[in-house]
Formats: sequence, C-alpha cells, structure tokens
Amino acid sequence: MAVRAIVVNRWSCARICALVFLAAFAVRVGLMFATQSYLYPDSGEVLAIAKSLATHGTFADAYCNGCGPTAHSAPLYPLLLSLIFRLFGMGVAGNFAQEVFSSLLASLQYALVPYVAEICGMGRFTGLLGGLLGALLPINRWVQTKGNFEYALAGLLCVIVTMAVIRTWQKQDFSWRRGLLLGLLWGITLLTAPQFALLMIVSLAYPYLTVPTARSRYWIFILAHVVVVTLCLAPWAIRNLNVLGSPIWGRSNVGLELNLSNNQEASAVWQENWDNGLFERLHPYISHAQRERVREVGEVAYNREQSSAALHWMASHPTRFVRLTAQRVFYFWISPMKRIGQTIALAVITLLGFWGLVRYVRSGSFGRQYFSLLWFFFPLSAYLFQQSGRLRYPIEWSSFLFAGYWFISVAKSGPAHAGRYVYLPTSTKGAQ
Repeated sequence: MAVRAIVVNRWSCARICALVFLAAFAVRVGLMFATQSYLYPDSGEVLAIAKSLATHGTFADAYCNGCGPTAHSAPLYPLLLSLIFRLFGMGVAGNFAQEVFSSLLASLQYALVPYVAEICGMGRFTGLLGGLLGALLPINRWVQTKGNFEYALAGLLCVIVTMAVIRTWQKQDFSWRRGLLLGLLWGITLLTAPQFALLMIVSLAYPYLTVPTARSRYWIFILAHVVVVTLCLAPWAIRNLNVLGSPIWGRSNVGLELNLSNNQEASAVWQENWDNGLFERLHPYISHAQRERVREVGEVAYNREQSSAALHWMASHPTRFVRLTAQRVFYFWISPMKRIGQTIALAVITLLGFWGLVRYVRSGSFGRQYFSLLWFFFPLSAYLFQQSGRLRYPIEWSSFLFAGYWFISVAKSGPAHAGRYVYLPTSTKGAQ
C-alpha cells in the first residue's frame, strides 16, 4: 500500500483528474445506454423555458404554452439547454445530447475533486480516492445525468469557486485583479444557482474579519468583486424589471416554493408532497386553477401572494413549522432517494464525510475554514423548502472528498496499519 501511495503522489494532478473524469463519464454514459433514459424524456419548468428560448427566443412559458414571460429559473442553464435544443432538436437526439451534457458537467465536477485535495494539502491519494468515490458511485444519478435542472452545473461551479476562494485565502491575494476574477466566478454561479448568495457574502466578509493584515488593501478587492457581480446580474435584473415589472436578480419562484413547502398539508419531503396531490392543488405547472391565477395577476404578483400565504402560515403555526424545518434539516443531509439502497448508500457517504470534515478541521489544515462555511451556510436557505436529492447536490462532491479523507486518515492513524500508508502533502501551504 505504501508503494501505491508513493506512485499516486508521483502522478501529476492533471493525470489524476483525467483518470477520474474518464471513469465518471464512462459510468454515466454507460448507465444512459443501459437504461435508455434518453428515450423517456421528463418535463419541468426549466426544460419548458429552454424550449421557449430555442423556439421563440424568449424566457417564457415556464408552466404552459402561453403563460407568458418568466423568471421562474435563473437564466444561465436554460440558455445553455436552449443551445443544445437548437443544435439537436427536441426529440430523441436532443434528449440524448441533454443527458450527455449533464453527464459531462457531473464528470468534470468529480474530476476536479483531486485538485481541491491538492490545494488543501490532503494529498493526491486522498484526492484520487474522493474523486473516484464520486465517479464510480453515481448514487444521486438522476440529478447528474438527466439534465432537467441546473444542479449538475451548480455542482461544477461550486467546485471551481471553492478552488478559487481557497487559493485566494492561501496566497492572501486580495488585489483588484483577484477581486475581478472571483466576482466573475461568483456572478456566473449566481446566474445558475442564486442559493449561493449567502455563502458568497460570508466568504467575502470572512478574510476581513479574520486577517487583520489584509484589511488595509481589502476594500479594493471587495469593490472589484461587487462591481463584477453586479455587472453579471444587472442584465437579468433589468430584463425582469422591463418585462415583469420587478428587478429580480435571481429567480421569481421563491414564494411558490415557500408556500408548497409550508402549509398544513405539506410534508418535509418532495416525493411525499407529490404523492399526496399537493402539486395538483398548488403548483401552476400541474394545476389549471393556479395557472389561470398566474395569467390573471402575473408571475411576480402571484409569487407575492404565495409568499404571504406561507409567511402567514408559519407565523400562525410555529410548532408545526419548527417540526417541519427540523425534518428538512435531517432530510437535507440524509436525502430520501427513490430506492432504499440509494438512500442508505448516500447516508453512509454523508456520515463518513462529516467524520472526515471533523478530522480535517481538527488537523488545522488550510481550507478547513471555507469548508466549514460551505457546510453551514449553503444549506440554510434550503431548510425552508421541501427536500429532495437535488437540493444538496451542489455540495455533495465535498461529502465524497471528506469520505476519502476519512478513509485515508483512519488508515494512517490506526495501530493495525501503522507504517503501511505513506502520506506526502503536495502543497506546503495547504499543510500548514
């Protein structure tokens, strides 16, 4: 085993990342062919918007044809999907290309896990193990391969932003140029998944609060960062102001999702709400009455109504709301999957990831600060909504990374394995 660890640590990080990518892509495309999933297209608001863009060039018709302009989804992923539909059509070829594209995004995400381990001083063997765990165990397969929603892209962007932020903190490079780069990455991420906004704000404030030597030059970094993020979001907000009457910078459906998740009939789990008919009564994509209400008052006013109804219910049913929220916290981390085997497998990876993160934080290694912020702040907004395997997916890769870290750290520290593993940090800064 020592020889294997030495060999892995002598490989270039690029070679390890390429290996993980090939494994991940082969597994996902192989499953596509095995299940012929591309012959069974799903539906959904994001796909409806992408098809409207492909056929009419408009962000519209999220709930039905003729429903009008929309900001139900953040703009980047529907725009990318619409390019695929323009090239390949909206039949079987388009479905196949959509799934290949989503599989490509998920594979790139896991391919970058070894590089995250590299810059955090975990060692290349840890990076290879964490990346291969994610590559070879597509437990949350539908989210990664189907491509109906933006979560595969959000996961890839989360890895890229993680690498950029940790590198910035390591080098204490708070120059305006670095601010421009991070601002661009965060802007693209928010145009894909607005739920990263809180994490962005916290990660921007953290160095100022904890690195006194950086404060004198940090304001120019913040200014550059904020300017670029604003420039990224401004076209979408201006479009929504002109078309919908409100400068929505992310997505408009928060009120709808809040009301779906917080009412007297709601369960903490998406699938249960679907099965008990809640969507048929409350969601305009399914309910004719709700679609007519969207047409009558407009999407923005409709979501305000939904938000008011949800907030009123939360205030008038505090005990039930707290119980629902506690259940959603649990199900965010122990995601309920379609099959019990998937649920158990993902739960095991999650628990190992938690233990790995605890060991990593205790080790004092650089990067522990960012991952602590990532696991604490990213889920906070998700706890208000019904849970499914999709919501946690953007940070799921880090569970595989820390599960790998747990395996390696236990092997290093266990008395029965003393001397059998060789751990060679590949970044002196990351090993501080």
